[in-house]
Amino acid sequence: MQALRRSRLLLILALAVLPRQQVIAQVTQSCSGSAVTRPDLSIELALDHGQKVFRQGEIVRLRIQYSSRSESKYLLDNRNYDRSGRLDGLDLICLQPDLGADPLDDYFHSFAGFASGGLFSEPQITVKPLWTEMELNEWRSLPPGEYRLSILSKRVSEGNQSNPKSWKAVSLQSNWITFRIIEAEPVWQSSILSGAIKTLDSSKSTEEETENAARELRFLNSEDAARELVRRFWRSSPENLRWDLEAGLWGNPFRRTAIREMKSILRESRDGNRRWFIDVLVNLEMQTDSRFRQLRYDSELAVREKDPGSSYEKEHKRRASEYELRAASGTLK
Repeated sequence: MQALRRSRLLLILALAVLPRQQVIAQVTQSCSGSAVTRPDLSIELALDHGQKVFRQGEIVRLRIQYSSRSESKYLLDNRNYDRSGRLDGLDLICLQPDLGADPLDDYFHSFAGFASGGLFSEPQITVKPLWTEMELNEWRSLPPGEYRLSILSKRVSEGNQSNPKSWKAVSLQSNWITFRIIEAEPVWQSSILSGAIKTLDSSKSTEEETENAARELRFLNSEDAARELVRRFWRSSPENLRWDLEAGLWGNPFRRTAIREMKSILRESRDGNRRWFIDVLVNLEMQTDSRFRQLRYDSELAVREKDPGSSYEKEHKRRASEYELRAASGTLK
């Protein structure tokens, strides 16, 4: 605790767009042998509570533990959030077989995605373990099957805590773990959905409980969950849940159902002032439309052209303005 109190808080305000291709490349390279082995430094990956079997849409929680026999030699970046919603680049995935899809792939290709930053500290790694946590669902929506998983961690630095210029990044590969994904039964999906709704609606729920319920709703991937995500995203209360609700709309496979529900809410409310709601609706529509999916952001194209997204952005503005006018006038179909 003393080392943690001494560690300085850092603020990253990198507001530049982060191409999804860059992140995909990082994940692809995660098993390429760039990790090092240090006899005085260890990293251990484990499934939370030792759970080995998960239903599709069930949160796969991971715990990554760090320890060192050398005092005052290694530092741990303990960041656990990012203002963009996703914490990229620190915990890279090695998955065998690497199946499934990135639930936020369309989001980062829609010109809506960006990278920001957050407060964090860098405590010393000692014999007493430090740990971080992550949820695999953030990165993969996996089909049923047997999987092996390891994490390539970019969180550790070697150097003197009081002299940041001495810090040198250390890449560490964790042990491999195995787990199984099975098909989700409709009864189980309904149970998770009703439990999440009850928690979100209860005035007695803590902030941690409501955040967990929102993430359960986000990853559930059922059609009823899509409808509930839309309704709660429209209300957008409490504010701290907005990102998980929006991310759930991007990742839910029943996107057309979500789009219909969003249009229905706009039509019934006649509120054309919800530009943030309309922006998400238009982006979801355009990423579902084959004519505009081909305009998804490409990092190589960005180098060759000054404004590779101009056609997409012009169409987005046109559609959003039309939705605002029709919603306000009651002529939205």
